[in-house]
Amino acid sequence: MKGADEIRTVEKMSYLKDHEVYALWKYLNGSLTGRDVFQFQDLVAPEIGQTNTLIFLIHHFYHWGVELENPVFHKNLYLEYESDNLQKRVEEYLERNKGKENAQSLQNILDSHFNVKDIKNITSLTLDGFGLADYIEFGKNLSKKSREKVSSFFDLYIDEFINGRLDITDVNFYSFEKQKEFTEFGLKTKKEKFGNSFIIKYEPNNSKMGPQESSPYLFIHSIVALEKLGYIKVEKVWVEDDVIPEEQTPDYKIKLTLIGQKKEPEKLKAIISSSIKPSRKDSKKISEIIFVERPTPTGPVYTFCINGDTSDKRLLRADSRRIKTFIKLIKGEDIEFNKDLLDYLNSNLNCALYCAGKYSLTKILERHGRTFRVCAGIKARVINERTDKIGQNKQART
Repeated sequence: MKGADEIRTVEKMSYLKDHEVYALWKYLNGSLTGRDVFQFQDLVAPEIGQTNTLIFLIHHFYHWGVELENPVFHKNLYLEYESDNLQKRVEEYLERNKGKENAQSLQNILDSHFNVKDIKNITSLTLDGFGLADYIEFGKNLSKKSREKVSSFFDLYIDEFINGRLDITDVNFYSFEKQKEFTEFGLKTKKEKFGNSFIIKYEPNNSKMGPQESSPYLFIHSIVALEKLGYIKVEKVWVEDDVIPEEQTPDYKIKLTLIGQKKEPEKLKAIISSSIKPSRKDSKKISEIIFVERPTPTGPVYTFCINGDTSDKRLLRADSRRIKTFIKLIKGEDIEFNKDLLDYLNSNLNCALYCAGKYSLTKILERHGRTFRVCAGIKARVINERTDKIGQNKQART
């Protein structure tokens, strides 16, 4: 898998495993752990070991240029609780690899002055095999850079999952609509017993909530997607309970609230309807799009308004790759035709230009030979802040 910036240029993203989505989701949402700091174990799903999660995260963090926030290795606890034999193996590893980069990286971890590259250098298998991973903690308040790099990948990935555009490799997965049906069944059962707020548990490969052949069902994917679409609010996620190891259960535990049920509280389909798309019966089509460009040291930032409604200016997210391509087109660049951009602007209800349902689907772009052009009847332009200010002053005087 490629880095976040590279991945956005390829035609299709491939399916991740549910436990990989779980790890990235929790990393981006530290408040869901109920703890002040992260341990790698906090990001581990019930169906997978810590080593696999370490390999996945460190590999991607390294290639994305993401660092752990204020990582700490608790050497005093390691020396107190781990066996003399294990500690001896660490000493032997350092001696055997003396002068090599991997030995220096291991020493950096022991001295609590390390980064993602150090973890990668000694391999996650070695880190976990020496029992070191259990004594590493890092902050859950991500830096702006780290959050942007991980979320740019993760948000696009969930969008592609919802819209059925992920590429399969060796396993078939149900479409999002089918995934939603199974998730709906579990949520409906809980709601009938406990109301709109409850804890739902899901044990991978052994749950009545999913199908008998469980591999095509992606529980975590579906929960993340439904929250992104605004149908549920997740408050806490965990795997391990505060009980002795013998009483632990191998399942996801998710505390959530169903939202949007004011009209038909007795029917879950008022929240998760057979059509997941919000109603746009009373919304208008788009006729004008104005982007206001503001230069910054890290590149231009855009706000936009639709149909001249300057009272509803919206900030364009930094990771809005396809809309930024549309802006280049408006500014006169030749953009080679690709169906993904056409479908996103003309047919995707999650596109930011539709303002979360305020406007209905509109034919904005059309193919023009090997490139694009803006459709007749659509006014689209990019202006600077000064021009925008002049327009605002003119409106104020009228």
